[in-house]
Amino acid sequence: MYREDFNFNPLSYWQAADAPDRVGMTEIRFVEGHYEFWDELRRRFGGLWIDNCASGGRLIDLETVSRSLPLWPSDFFDTIGLAHGRMLHAGDQCVSAGLARWVPLFGGGVWNFTPYGVRGHAAGGFTFGIHIDHKDFPPEGLLQKPDSNSVMAKGVTVHSKKFPFKLAKAAIAEQKSLREFTLGDYWPLVPVTAAATDWCAMQFHRDDLGAGVALIFRRHESPFDRMMLGLKRIDPKARYKVSIARTFKEPPRRTMTGRQLAKLVASIPKAPGSVLVRYTKIGKATQGR
Repeated sequence: MYREDFNFNPLSYWQAADAPDRVGMTEIRFVEGHYEFWDELRRRFGGLWIDNCASGGRLIDLETVSRSLPLWPSDFFDTIGLAHGRMLHAGDQCVSAGLARWVPLFGGGVWNFTPYGVRGHAAGGFTFGIHIDHKDFPPEGLLQKPDSNSVMAKGVTVHSKKFPFKLAKAAIAEQKSLREFTLGDYWPLVPVTAAATDWCAMQFHRDDLGAGVALIFRRHESPFDRMMLGLKRIDPKARYKVSIARTFKEPPRRTMTGRQLAKLVASIPKAPGSVLVRYTKIGKATQGR
């Protein structure tokens, strides 16, 4: 794997190198050379993965994502977001719900191994090192943001016996179970906002499998405890096996008609919280239902 973190703003240097009648040419040649460099790396080293980073997501374009994966698409996943307390997770959800419209595979950073804290990265994968309990997150509304090191000092690493290994293993297993859907169709089910009072919901669907998943988040200041999902690409005349998981453990699936599934109401009694909906088509519905 080759990781490139282009944590640098080169525009002033490009512009200084341009002749008056060749404005923009240095930038053009640099970008062309950058793509050529990556292509040559991939030619020389079969199976090479390129991790594309630039202070997070500032180097994501059609050409780079055709050659690489943005495993760290936003520095908000870093200690920048951690200083914002539980708004960290709202930011995670915004990145996933927005970037998944354009990029099918990307990563993120997990600081808390609750289902709510992990599922915001369901569009790709995640990295982790420290688990911080929500009670140790800094309160919101502070005029002076806390030092991120003081927040991280309250967490536990994988070297600690207090690290939630069972939760982490369950989170990774759930993440792997969603992989096959992230290359399918994608819809944000509600407008994507950064408001602590809103919900976030997204759906991944595979027509060829007759199956999909939806991830729904009730943020920590939302006064509403339920939402009708309005799932896409559901056959109203079909039957589906459906499960709705609040924890990492999937409950037994129940049979629903497509009409029922398309209008499924997600209930999240406690904020913040999340549910994962899994569904698979199993046949046609009984006539008249």
